[in-house]
Amino acid sequence: MISNNTEQQVYRAFDNINFSERYKTIFKKYNDFENMMTRMDKSKNIATFKELGYDFKIFSPGQYYNFEEQIEDVRFKLSLRINKGFITEYIYI
Repeated sequence: MISNNTEQQVYRAFDNINFSERYKTIFKKYNDFENMMTRMDKSKNIATFKELGYDFKIFSPGQYYNFEEQIEDVRFKLSLRINKGFITEYIYI
């Protein structure tokens, strides 16, 4: 179980780097709505994640990819859903 203090530290860290606004800016800048992907290759996605240094696992059925990492007493889980080139992410702490 994550302590309240650790949870507050994580929230402050995201707040300090202006995570929400940075994400919105990147989303708008790098999404090409007119030329989005219609099909994708899951094995290429996994290979790309590995190239970037992340060991994502495919959660079937569907287009979900999961990555977990434990840092001291905090476990982070990142779950991505890739659909038509758009990535929806869920971060669990």
